[in-house]
Amino acid sequence: MSKSTAMILRGVVFSALFSFVSQCADAQFISMNEPRRKEFKNTEKNTFNVAFIQDEKNPFSCKVIINNPVSDDVKVYLRNRSQFNYLDQILGKNDSRIAINLDLSLLEDGEYTFVVKTDDHFFIKHISLDTLDLSSIKSGGKETMVLNRVLEIED
Repeated sequence: MSKSTAMILRGVVFSALFSFVSQCADAQFISMNEPRRKEFKNTEKNTFNVAFIQDEKNPFSCKVIINNPVSDDVKVYLRNRSQFNYLDQILGKNDSRIAINLDLSLLEDGEYTFVVKTDDHFFIKHISLDTLDLSSIKSGGKETMVLNRVLEIED
């Protein structure tokens, strides 16, 4: 190998090494003293949530389960969209889990809004009740008149 080829090779190696070192210097390393953003895991135990569960046998009977880990005051109400309050109650501050049985069969046809709210959170369901027609059902040799009602629940 000639002297000029060795110098060219040495120059290429040094420039590659210099390039590598400068790229490493630009990389950011986290030190133990730097502040880091706290990340919270979003689990059901640590978050406010509401489960609205319809009974399979009777769709007009619903169970509402409220997980309230912060134990804020919880206000629950079902109101007719034209302002009539049907159910209005404030539930206890020390309760982290609340269960409510809601019977919608006694309501008249119309549009309703179900709301669960605290100071920081809220949950809304829109409920629509309609009566379609009157029909008869035979059971055990007896004929019974039954209203065909439709219940629609929307988020």
